[in-house]
Amino acid sequence: MSPSLLLGFSGSAVSQIGKIAGNNAHLQINNYFAAVIWFPAEQGFFVRGGGGLSNILIDTGTRTDRSSGFGILLGAGYALQVARHHNITFTLDHSRQSYSGSSTKPDSSEFTAAYLGYMYRR
Repeated sequence: MSPSLLLGFSGSAVSQIGKIAGNNAHLQINNYFAAVIWFPAEQGFFVRGGGGLSNILIDTGTRTDRSSGFGILLGAGYALQVARHHNITFTLDHSRQSYSGSSTKPDSSEFTAAYLGYMYRR
């Protein structure tokens, strides 16, 4: 779009494994977002926001439920250029997901993540 404003993809997955009533249980949330990234100084620090498809998987060991919905993302980070168009990023993101409600699935979820990433900037 411009040197300071980029359009891209942000994908994420979080998972938790544990036991419920002696059964192995698994929860996983996936996000597939279109994201807008703004670099106020055209490099280094950036903020971003986005939205798109989210889905959740809940496997209690006796029953498996899946649901899809919409999610949003807000985040900030720093891009360190390591080659001409290649950057290593240090990012803090927060996302919230909304699902169609039922008695066996949650209406919403949210998580915050800090991570290293990769960004290609042309």
